[in-house]
Amino acid sequence: MKTPENTSQNNKFGNWLKYSTTARMLMVGFLVIILLIPLSYIKNLIEERAYRQKDVVNEINEK
Repeated sequence: MKTPENTSQNNKFGNWLKYSTTARMLMVGFLVIILLIPLSYIKNLIEERAYRQKDVVNEINEK
């Protein structure tokens, strides 16, 4: 059962999250950091495929 103190604290925290510019900036920053992980995987994949393309072109030119 919720006590009036807990409800008041949850309400204050909820209002802070909803209206605070700082909270929004922190959430956006967290999402940016999380989304950098798949971006690095994609970058590595592109570099690997470019390297393989160069190898294949060189191999075909040698024949």
